[in-house]
Amino acid sequence: MIAQAESREALKEILRGDVFYADNMARYEVHEFRAAMVADSITAYTGK
Repeated sequence: MIAQAESREALKEILRGDVFYADNMARYEVHEFRAAMVADSITAYTGK
């Protein structure tokens, strides 16, 4: 999953709302990064 949030805590709140997480069917590890290059086609997923 690639996500963007205002803070790490805000992202954790989003993840806690995932039904798979709530039912202990998923576990997430958060790794912060800044993409140096992004394909033009991914803009469809940015909400912009």
